[in-house]
Amino acid sequence: MTRRNDYESAREESLRRAQRHASALSGVQEAEEQETAANYIYMNPAQRAVYNYRCRNTTVEAGRGTGKTDGLITPEMAGCIQSMPRGTGLFLGNSIKQLFTKTVPKTLYSLERMTGLKEGVHFFRGHAPAKCNFKEPIVKPKVWENCIHFWNGFVYYMISTGVKAAANGMDSCSIIGDECRFMPEGLIKAEILPTLRGINTNHPGFDESLNPYYKSIFFVSDAPLTKRQAWLRKRREEQTPEINRKIAEMIREAQICPEIVQSPKYQRELNKLRCQASIYFSFSSIENIDILGEQFIRTMQKELTPTMFDISIRNVEKEEINDGYYANFDPDVHCYLSNDEEQLEAAQKYKKRTITQIYNGGRTLRVESESIDLNELSKAQDCCLDTDIKPGEPLRIAFDYNAHINCLVIGQTDSRSNTSVLRILNSMTNVKNTRIEGLCKMFCKYYEPHRLTCRDVIFYYDDTAKQGAAYASERHEETRFYNIVKKVLRSHGWNVTEISMGRPMSHNKKYEFLNGCFAGTQRPFLRINKENNEYLIASMENARVKEGRNGFEKDKSQEKNRVSKEVDDIEAELSTRTDLSDAFDTLVIGVRYYGSGRMIGVGMPMSA
Repeated sequence: MTRRNDYESAREESLRRAQRHASALSGVQEAEEQETAANYIYMNPAQRAVYNYRCRNTTVEAGRGTGKTDGLITPEMAGCIQSMPRGTGLFLGNSIKQLFTKTVPKTLYSLERMTGLKEGVHFFRGHAPAKCNFKEPIVKPKVWENCIHFWNGFVYYMISTGVKAAANGMDSCSIIGDECRFMPEGLIKAEILPTLRGINTNHPGFDESLNPYYKSIFFVSDAPLTKRQAWLRKRREEQTPEINRKIAEMIREAQICPEIVQSPKYQRELNKLRCQASIYFSFSSIENIDILGEQFIRTMQKELTPTMFDISIRNVEKEEINDGYYANFDPDVHCYLSNDEEQLEAAQKYKKRTITQIYNGGRTLRVESESIDLNELSKAQDCCLDTDIKPGEPLRIAFDYNAHINCLVIGQTDSRSNTSVLRILNSMTNVKNTRIEGLCKMFCKYYEPHRLTCRDVIFYYDDTAKQGAAYASERHEETRFYNIVKKVLRSHGWNVTEISMGRPMSHNKKYEFLNGCFAGTQRPFLRINKENNEYLIASMENARVKEGRNGFEKDKSQEKNRVSKEVDDIEAELSTRTDLSDAFDTLVIGVRYYGSGRMIGVGMPMSA
């Protein structure tokens, strides 16, 4: 039989075979009229635009709530799976923790909802049991632990960009990346993109001139909050405007005359254009107004700061900050990610055995499989995957107190006496409705596993913590901030060592000291967990400097703005404020000059 050159026909035939196989597995015998019935799925204008173009190289920058997982990533995944049986794809994340607790569970749920495919029936995390008779990929993984295996042999590798050489030696047919603004540009270009070599096979789905999903790149992200995160915008220069214009004309032609879509010639010409095309989309949250509602947009405009509304909702490019307060801070030098292998080992305690029944050839098969329960792992919300924590060593904490928002930064040194290196493990925030008590309870819940190895907490505070306000607590008569922190932590079984630092360090001395730490001329050396401190890092990169009466000062004008309680991911608003970075300052100064409770070294005066 001669090879068919019509990719769309081959894809439709592959999809029909997949549907027949799925029906046999699930024991569903549908009537003829049900087989021909259409399953309509709503897409907003942004999602429809991306799906209609289907360019080989697609980059999407979209505001919050646009529907990136449901309407952008899931259709792309489904297209790759159905059109390239026995192929391989890369699904990128910033770390194993992010993939297992955030990205993958939501994506698989969306895939099940949109396509009808079911985990344990049509795909497995890890290698499918032999009883299922799943096809094997052409290029088999050496280790199946971080793979998703589909019924037709397609495999997605879950790749962490936080590990160098994680994709070395792989041959991929497609690459999908979510939240790409956090990924290092150098690693993507040097290690991930070179894997897009494809597979040598005669199947039409692996024809580079016919299938736009073959050797495709699909990057999706929120609007960048810092200059460093804006590397995706360079891909605008790689667009193919003339080819994109031709695709748009063919799409409009199909909208005017829908019957033309059934023409093999039309599909062949459209797909040839898609295979040569590269496009960059930029959407605001307003594109999804049918789902979000007009009231949501109005509320965001009222509650958010103008800068945050422009970035998160309108997706407007923010101005670059050249005069930053933390001038010597370099995320490439001072930030790190926890070891992925250690995180994967820590996640093994959430493994569960699953038993499913599938129907094949008139027989009922009982299939057992074992994999990490991602739903339980994401619900845990504790430090079990934070492998940078040293068991048996105390945690060091500092707060920033505000009428609208309270912030907490958590760090740890190698030992009580050795404070030359300070690792910033995590940062937490809450809004006024839960007060400081709520923030302290968040800390206690998250670090309960560590409390079993060490109950000690070293709490640094200056004279600002000795103030009091009605918003500090609902139940305690004593509303001084530092007393509330001590009471809540001790009630949850922590031994609190309180260290009063007196008057805050003057602005000009603080500026010199902190930049000295980042430059390596002052102690402690600073290392920041990139994954757990996303908004602390953004807050530091966006912090402006101004010249005050006694020298350089941090510009805190944004702290006067209200903080919205309506936003699902309220921490994003902190990227334009200095609250988190103020708590960071207190912790670093406390560790340097007060250590574990006494003045150390040659002390720089804390006040002017």
